[in-house]
Amino acid sequence: MLREDRRLRRELIWVIVLKLVVLAVLWRVFIAPKRVQVDSQRMVEVMVLPDTSVRHSGEKDAR
Repeated sequence: MLREDRRLRRELIWVIVLKLVVLAVLWRVFIAPKRVQVDSQRMVEVMVLPDTSVRHSGEKDAR
């Protein structure tokens, strides 16, 4: 390997490591603290019962 090749490889590795560290910090600060509470009964209602407020494509305009 040429000297320039080794230097380029080392610089690329440092850039990738730095990006991974920044991504990990951003995830830790913004994503990890957010916890979503899921109500299983509400999820069943949403998944099983149809939403009557949504018009279906075959319906006529109600005006």
